[in-house]
Amino acid sequence: MDVVLKISSTPTNRLPEGTIYEVLATKDDDSNPRVSGIPRVYRSGILANNIDGYRVEYVLMEDCGTTVVKYFDELRA
Repeated sequence: MDVVLKISSTPTNRLPEGTIYEVLATKDDDSNPRVSGIPRVYRSGILANNIDGYRVEYVLMEDCGTTVVKYFDELRA
């Protein structure tokens, strides 16, 4: 399985991106994912906490197989 390192900047007043993936991947009472297709997060964290109101985060996650650029290119085709 391939792994992707995603680095992003997020406003400090929002949840960290890694936390959002973890919440989406939580399971219901029957152990089914609440939202399907969420990539597995292996590790996430904050690299810089407040740079002009933004924090720099990283998420080490399962590769979904399609880049954002390829996804939008396919939509245009």
